[in-house]
Amino acid sequence: MYGYLIAAQLETLRLAGFLKESDMAEAHTLLIKEHWTDHIAIVWTTEDVISRAEFQGKKITEKKAEEILHEVLNKFDADLGVNWDTFDYYIDELPDDPDAVFDDEED
Repeated sequence: MYGYLIAAQLETLRLAGFLKESDMAEAHTLLIKEHWTDHIAIVWTTEDVISRAEFQGKKITEKKAEEILHEVLNKFDADLGVNWDTFDYYIDELPDDPDAVFDDEED
């Protein structure tokens, strides 16, 4: 896990009142040393999805990008992983109706 992502998560906790400013550095060090030394996480963001849609010449909202991220997570296949082609598929599958959501049925 990237240090800046951990810092952003800790800042969210601090702003919500779950963590004191004085504990931020220690919490950051603890997470890196005690949790993330034997874990990995690849993080995709709505910014990634929006930029990929723009690369395809499409404009999507932050809300649609969130929907795509959730679809990718809900239908994740560890044998295939997640890559730009995954996002291309879901961007191409966007309904024409801007208010429509993805169908939750399994393929």
